[in-house]
Formats: sequence, structure tokens, C-alpha cells
Amino acid sequence: MEEINLSHFPPSPSEYDFSDHFKEDVIQEEGRNLDWNKTFQTIKYGNINKAEGNADVEWVRDYHGVKCYILAGYNSKKEVPVVITGWPAVHDPRQAVNSGQWTEEQLRDINEFNNGNGLEEDFRYP
Repeated sequence: MEEINLSHFPPSPSEYDFSDHFKEDVIQEEGRNLDWNKTFQTIKYGNINKAEGNADVEWVRDYHGVKCYILAGYNSKKEVPVVITGWPAVHDPRQAVNSGQWTEEQLRDINEFNNGNGLEEDFRYP
């Protein structure tokens, strides 16, 4: 298994390029609930792990019960890291609702985006 050179993936969002998919689809897709601020904060303060599939690394950060994932690769020709895609995933709905940072509608949208069906848990009674 090939080792990932973590120096290629600094916690500095200004050093990254962003794929057209990320700029045009990910950020603009309403149900995804991922914006530039969360993306930059995830790269800057998140945990970095080796990614599976086509990406080299995965940045992960918990936002009050919702984890945001940012996948990046390294463009060796330009010698720059590239954000490929990203998404949030609800992992603790009660914490998310209690935090006041997420609405029930956002959590349902995120969950539906990730697996195609709404959450059955009633968030109003965490």
C-alpha cells in the first residue's frame, strides 16, 4: 500500500485547488448543506485520514453532531492538492438539534441526500 505524503495536504485551504464538481455541484446543491466556510474549517481544523477509492485523503470535522467530509487528491503536475468532493453526514441527531446549529429540516435533507430516505426519529424530542 502506498504511503500518503501528508505534506502535500496542509491544513491551509488557500493552498488547495477545487475541482469543477466541487465548485459547481457540491457547494451549490441545497440538500447537501455544505458551504465554503465549513469546507475551509474542515480542512483547517479537521482530522486527516487516508481515503479509500480515487481520493488520497479525507478531512473530517464534527459540527455539533454532523460530520463534514472533504476528499482531496494531489495534482502532481501542478504540485497542488485538489478538493474533489465533500458532504455532511448526521451522526448524532440529538446533539445536532440541541446545539441549535442545525434545523430538523437540514438534518432530514442531509440524511436524505446520503441514503435516499428521511430520518424516522422525531428530532423535536431529543
